[in-house]
Amino acid sequence: MPTHRMCRRPAGAAVALLLAAAPLLPACSSSPPTHRTVTVTTFNVVWSDPVSSSQVASERETSMEAIGADGSTVYPGTTTGPGTWAIAGVPVGPYTLHVTWTNGLSLYFQSSADVFDLGGDGSPAVINPASFGTLASFSWTSLRPWDPATDQIQIYSYDALVWDLFDPWLPAGATSGGTDYDWGTYYQNLLEPNHTLYAAQMRSAPVGAAGDIASTAVASASLTGAYLVNGGLTYLPPMTFSPPPATGTLRARWNASAFDQAVPGAHQTFGYRLQVASQPPPSAVSPYQYLVLLGVTAPSGALLADRDDGTISYGRIAPPNWTEFVTASFYTIRIRAAPGARVATEFRCGAWIYAPIGAVPDPIAPAVSSVQAIKVGGKDALAVQAGVGTGPVVAWAAPAVGTPTSVHVEIRELDPAGNRYMSTLIATFVTTGSAVKIPAGLLQAGRWYVAVLTTVSSPADRPNTAPYRRGLPWSKVTVVTEVFTP
Repeated sequence: MPTHRMCRRPAGAAVALLLAAAPLLPACSSSPPTHRTVTVTTFNVVWSDPVSSSQVASERETSMEAIGADGSTVYPGTTTGPGTWAIAGVPVGPYTLHVTWTNGLSLYFQSSADVFDLGGDGSPAVINPASFGTLASFSWTSLRPWDPATDQIQIYSYDALVWDLFDPWLPAGATSGGTDYDWGTYYQNLLEPNHTLYAAQMRSAPVGAAGDIASTAVASASLTGAYLVNGGLTYLPPMTFSPPPATGTLRARWNASAFDQAVPGAHQTFGYRLQVASQPPPSAVSPYQYLVLLGVTAPSGALLADRDDGTISYGRIAPPNWTEFVTASFYTIRIRAAPGARVATEFRCGAWIYAPIGAVPDPIAPAVSSVQAIKVGGKDALAVQAGVGTGPVVAWAAPAVGTPTSVHVEIRELDPAGNRYMSTLIATFVTTGSAVKIPAGLLQAGRWYVAVLTTVSSPADRPNTAPYRRGLPWSKVTVVTEVFTP
């Protein structure tokens, strides 16, 4: 039979006399809990076209544990059902959540929350890559009179993760035609009958005084119900194009000095890009696949400079219930190589902005710059370093511009064979602080590594409770250290 602790509560004046002769009981007291069970959920919200969503439990996590504030005490977690984990006995206060994925990747999140959400938002995870030899035969009607010098075709399917921009061979002035598109060679995924494929006739024209080029949709079409034969030729149903049902405008002005300050030393533009885009999810913009309504690019190799392309009109060809947003980016390439490596590895560093169409900064500029004075094991991380130890601290100073809401640190191992572009992600860290400690033993003697640091600024950023739930606006800047070895 349960027992109940009795305690004395303060009495009101009306009952004070009744209690005066009673035995005095101890006063009520309550001690705050010193330990708790941390609950971790891994449900992904999967968005589809037309706009709808469902929850799917992630299956990529193989283990979870909480590391105490002392950095050494480990509290193991157990799965309590699909998409849910429990870590018992964690002291109240800060801890580091350590998650291991099926591919061996380790993830570390600094938190103090009782409930931690590891889920994300995005497109369906199940995709079907097309094999080589998969061809789709397009047939288009009611195009705007074709101009081979300025026109291209964009294709997009959110559910199939399909996107491309290509030049079909059509004669000048044509309003109908088609092409056989090599679905397999361009690494596209197969269309299923429930997928909608969008096509847009994109037309480019110069804008501004700096020689920038703007491309926007002048006609579009869509089809649903197509099924591609993997490894064979599929004749798709004809697609009838029509003018955009509405138009929008964008004030396109860049603050070049802000971008240059965000990524110090990046004086040459390898990837200047400004886009108006759209996709089904209402707020969690995917940085990978979206329907482009307007694209503005700078001439190849153009030096970073203030740019004013004026107010640009574009065709609104996406379904009206999709999310329309602006993405702006500037990046440069950093070359890193282990001493003696045959070929160097390239890393993309730069600034990226995602903003709702009605809240684009004018001029366009990142909300935060990169972290500064990065050190690994107490040594300058912008110089090649040996002897940093097998469990060094990666530390940095605050950005010169803006206040970050989180800093993401990736530890990547360079390919021992020195293959271009190749590096292996072995661990990621998410923090709101100014340092992370690499667990002892993660770095191996004789191997070379870099740290990639991404500074994030967003009112929707929740690094301590839900690091993969994203919203608009979102601004980030990425830099990479020089190589280091234990």
